[in-house]
Formats: sequence, C-alpha cells, structure tokens
Amino acid sequence: CHGDMGQLGQRITGIMNYWQGIWQAWRNTGGYRQGNAAAGQELSALDMKTIIDYLAPTMEMKRPTMDSVIRAQQEEVVHLTEKQFALLNTLSRQRRSLISGGAGTGKTMLALEKARRLAEAGYRTLFTCTNRLLAENLRTQIPAMENLTIVHFHQLCHQWAAKAGNSLPNPDGADQRQQSEDFFNVQLPDYLLQALEVVPDRFDAIVVDEGQDFFADWWAVLLLCLQDPEKDILYIFYDQNQNIWNEKAHFPLDLEPFVLSENLRNTRQIHQLLAGYFKGEDYNGAGPEGSAVEYIETEDNVDNLSLRSVLVDLVKKIAVKEKVKPSDIVILTGKRRDNSLLSGVSELAGYSLTSSADSEGIVFTSIRRFKGMEKAVVILIELDELIEEGCLLDGLKDRISVKIDPHVLAHGLLYVGLSRAQSYLYVVGTRSVLTKVKG
Repeated sequence: CHGDMGQLGQRITGIMNYWQGIWQAWRNTGGYRQGNAAAGQELSALDMKTIIDYLAPTMEMKRPTMDSVIRAQQEEVVHLTEKQFALLNTLSRQRRSLISGGAGTGKTMLALEKARRLAEAGYRTLFTCTNRLLAENLRTQIPAMENLTIVHFHQLCHQWAAKAGNSLPNPDGADQRQQSEDFFNVQLPDYLLQALEVVPDRFDAIVVDEGQDFFADWWAVLLLCLQDPEKDILYIFYDQNQNIWNEKAHFPLDLEPFVLSENLRNTRQIHQLLAGYFKGEDYNGAGPEGSAVEYIETEDNVDNLSLRSVLVDLVKKIAVKEKVKPSDIVILTGKRRDNSLLSGVSELAGYSLTSSADSEGIVFTSIRRFKGMEKAVVILIELDELIEEGCLLDGLKDRISVKIDPHVLAHGLLYVGLSRAQSYLYVVGTRSVLTKVKG
C-alpha cells in the first residue's frame, strides 16, 4: 500500500512476524499433516516445489528477433515524432519559416504533415525536395489529395516545361546519367522560368524538404511558382550538416530558424557514432536504446566474390535467422552504384537487389542517391572513397565539378550514410576504413 512505503522495513518485518505466528500456531495444534507425518514437521521438498510452481513458475523467454525489435522501435519513433507536431501548431500563424535540425530529428515527417495540413485547408500546396527517391517514397505515404503536389525539383521543372510545349529529356529517365551537371543545375531551372511566363498554374504554398541542397539561383525560380512570391506561404526544412554540394546553404528567408534538437529516428547507439560527425549544438539522442553498431572487417583489396560472400552471410543472418523483411534492408555504397563491385548483381542469398525504395527486395544504391531516406537496417560498403584522400574526387570528376573541400564532402556523405539507419547499422570495410569511421 502507498501509505506503507515510508516505513517499508517495519511493515515487512510485521508481515513476516504475522505469518510466522500463524504457522507456529498451526504446527502446535497439529494442523499440518501429510500422510503419516507428525505435527510440527517442516515443509517437504514436494511442498516447496508445489508452492514455487504456483507462486513463481519457471518461464522460458526467447530473445526477440530483430524484426520484432524493429517493429517496436518504429512504433516508439512514430509516437515520439508525432509529439513534435505541436511545433506546427506553434508555427500555424507563421506564413514563412525556417526549420533546422540534424539527421533523424523528424524534419521530413513534419514537412509532410505541414504540406498535408495546408492542402486540407484548401491551399494549393507544393511539397518539393531534390531527391527523386524521397519524393517517390513520400507519395506512397500519404493519400492523393486534390490540393497537394509532391514532386522533386527537377521533375517539377520538366513537367512545367512540358506544359509550355518544350520537349526535354526526363530527369528520371533511363538516360539521366548521360545528362550533364549543367542540365540539372542550370538548364532545367531555366526551362521552368521560361514556362512560368506562359503557364498560368501557381501554388498558394510551398514546403521544401532538404532545403540545404537547393542552389541560390533555384530559389528565385521556385518562388515564382507562388501566386504572390513575396507573401505566400513558404516553409523550408534543412540540415546544414547534409549540405554536401554547396559551400554554404542560401535561403530566401532572413529569419532565425526553429531548431529541432532531438534525434528520434536513430537508436541511441547509432546516434552516439553519428554525433561525432555532427557540427553544431543541440543534437541529442532521444530514440530507443538499440543495439551497438556492428563493424565487419574485410581483407584489403577485396574483390567482387569476397564482398558478395560477406554480404550473403550477413543477409542470411538478418533476413533468414532474424526474420527481417528484405524491404527493411538497404545496402549503401560510398561509390557510384554503377562503379560498385555489386554493380550487375541481381540477388543476394536468394533475395533480389533493387534500386527502387518501394519494392519488396533489398535496396542497393549509393549514399548520395539515398539522401533523405531511411531504412530499419543499413549496410554500408565501399567507403574507401570517403576515407582515402583524393579517391572521392577521382570518383566524381567525370560527374560533377566539385566546388567544396573534398574532406567536407566526404565527412558529409559519411554523416548521411550513417544516419540512414533506424535500428541496425552494419559497416563493412578494411581495418583502416573501420578505424577511421569509428573516429
């Protein structure tokens, strides 16, 4: 009883004395008999077993599988993130806002919820980002709404250009890798600007996720997609630590950002590693405790067969033994996907490899392309380009003109890769790579 807690020792002694007195009286009067046993006989082994089996039976508890742990942790994270929706209530009267936060602080869920609320209120709303996979994934998470358009920025440019009668290569098409950096960074935004001169369609509100990825020139074009570029609703969510392509993020709002400081997506074990890559203040692990990050060492100069063998064993452990769904697993390479040792590999341990985040197979893609996404289980491979000086620029020189310090770029990409894991993180590499990843 609550009232006994202040004198617990005294109450326990009193209870013990009470029952000892009753037992002693029972023995003295011959009340205890079993078979031909005489009065006063102590409890037999059978008596003790009967009491123990009744009051404290032995129970076998099996270790939960990774899949069951993942489900429990995902429910907890959703519950924690929904609490952050209170921020949107606080900002409901703000027509324009900057919201900053580290990886896992719930920016994307908040951005999507803000867009949904605006559309539900009757505002013609655009939700946009720079990542194709992220836009495709978010369209599956929310029912189609009349006033809500979810599309990544380059596809927006392509669609508006088509409305204006201009035929352009599809930025999501099979030949996208053949397109130049100039096509994405300059030409597509220019075509959107031209289309806005003849296409009357406009939005009442724009919500931008991963805003740090937008170049300064893009903002001017994007704002013209609003009915009133100066006053209409604009919300920008961003993480300066994931700004891997610009030296400094530029925003069209001269406002102090609201800061999200609690990492809810990653377990605290993963956050502990991730925090070493975060630059800034107010970044705290608030998710489930989780399991330790696992490091799997490979030989130097690992070849296709050796890497595949390591991954087959790992996939068997995760998907077969631990019952994790293949769709909850992603393998991320630090290289370009088509330069990876897994390029051309269609399956591992009987499970298909896919580049689509919405398929039933195991996703295999690059860290860069998976930016903004997340999976329950992340396996990082081929991190040499992000560790060894000069390797990163060699791998990217035929794709982009890097205008940022390669060390900053590599650091940012490692931060992105590590932070994609919700519950379990595996890092595969040589001893020197693993040592540097651990910091």
